[in-house]
Amino acid sequence: MKLPMPPPRLDTIMRDLQGQGLMRFAEVVNKQSEIEVASAPYLPWDQLRYRKPPDGLSHEEWWLITKLGRRGLQRRTPLTDPAGRPFTYALTDEALKAIEEVNRHLSGHIGMAERVANSANRDRYLVNSLMEEAITSSQLEGALTTQPVAKEMIRTGRPPSRSS
Repeated sequence: MKLPMPPPRLDTIMRDLQGQGLMRFAEVVNKQSEIEVASAPYLPWDQLRYRKPPDGLSHEEWWLITKLGRRGLQRRTPLTDPAGRPFTYALTDEALKAIEEVNRHLSGHIGMAERVANSANRDRYLVNSLMEEAITSSQLEGALTTQPVAKEMIRTGRPPSRSS
């Protein structure tokens, strides 16, 4: 698998921009109001660098404006990188619309093909789904068991054993 090209460092772009003079720096910063980051498609650097930048901007300047605009949309996660910096994500209009679409069309629905939707199959499917969810949840919380052993435990009503 080919790794995408890493984006240019923002501090390097800023330093280069400042080296071009205060007027150029002001021009680029003022362009930020013309670019709708929240409603634009979420492009990573590896895609943005192949698109035509807005008039008067280089790809690197466009990336700087995009990244600065996304900062206002960012939310932190409890996950950090090896240097201790938190991972973040930006909820753009495009992402919010996609989330809304999923919520509107899938919440509260369990779908399956018509030929397997008779009552016996449906009930077996629901029970198996609930068991899988309970087992996976328990494993995420630290239960040391396999799927088959956990299913056998549930079916026979055997309580879990405590390990030290």
